Amino acid sequence: MKKFILKLLLFSIPIYLVIGSFFVFDPFKILYSYNNLNQSAIDGVPLNNDFLGTEVYINQVKQYQYDSFVFGNSRSMGFRSKDWQKYLKSTASIYYFVASSENLFGISKKINFINNTNGVIKNALVLLDYNTLYQTKESNKFHNKKHPAITKKWLPFYFSALDDYLGRFTIEYIDFKLFNTYRPYMKNIDNKTDVSFDPQTNEWTPSGFNKQIESEGQLYYKNRSNIFYERNNLQSFHPPVIEQKQLLLLKEIKAIFNSQKTNYKIIIMPLYDQIKLNDKDIKKLNNIFGESNIYDFSGINEYTKDMTNYYEDSHFKNNVGHNILNTIYNNQI
Repeated sequence: MKKFILKLLLFSIPIYLVIGSFFVFDPFKILYSYNNLNQSAIDGVPLNNDFLGTEVYINQVKQYQYDSFVFGNSRSMGFRSKDWQKYLKSTASIYYFVASSENLFGISKKINFINNTNGVIKNALVLLDYNTLYQTKESNKFHNKKHPAITKKWLPFYFSALDDYLGRFTIEYIDFKLFNTYRPYMKNIDNKTDVSFDPQTNEWTPSGFNKQIESEGQLYYKNRSNIFYERNNLQSFHPPVIEQKQLLLLKEIKAIFNSQKTNYKIIIMPLYDQIKLNDKDIKKLNNIFGESNIYDFSGINEYTKDMTNYYEDSHFKNNVGHNILNTIYNNQI
């Protein structure tokens, strides 16, 4: 019996070491505090920028007194804080409370979190598209899970992180961490960083794309003809997406904006696919937020016609966001 227990302990040592490496290295940067953390990838590990963006807000809101927020997904990169600041009071303090693959559930939860922790929302840009509106619950993927301070699901969050670590790339990560060398077998390791983050505003900058465009010029688009596919110039529409669950979340957001007396703009973003948000959804948004606060740039228009307005088929450039803000705040629609 003693020999059996000894063998069991010996065989268990590698398991304990692997689990221990999760707590020692903190691969997802969720266990300990960090300053000026780049939220794209560290040591080859793609990070949960939703968690880290919330962590930055919690740690810095007292210092910077954030009162003006951008809510949405990674397409928020198309809107620069310096462009928005021009239309706000000089004292406005901007924060990008955004996340990769953000959804309506996440936007609602963050607005509730700010409100419930005595935060101030004087101004808000809510950036929407079909996919954002479609999702009304938290993602099952760890890298898209919300900070447990928002969801109050602490143990499930950390167990999900550990499960993701053990299930995906433990060996690859430890190899990369110890030797700082990318090897061909490392399918789950990200050895490049394409996005940078402002430590104060959490504003995302697509630095990788900008460098590629600067280097390649117009060849950038020619070299990616498979990405910048031809559109047929016939206006198509998404099926209606706003149902009962979406209505409840949208009304929660509106109620908080009312209580905070928020100056808000709801923007339907211009996507390369040129598919327009359904008129039924626009009508529902108008009914909740007021027609004067809804700005629909989906579908075929001056922005979506020009492929050079895009980094790829998902993210538009800063000039598009700049012009949209100018259009909105100067009432040129």
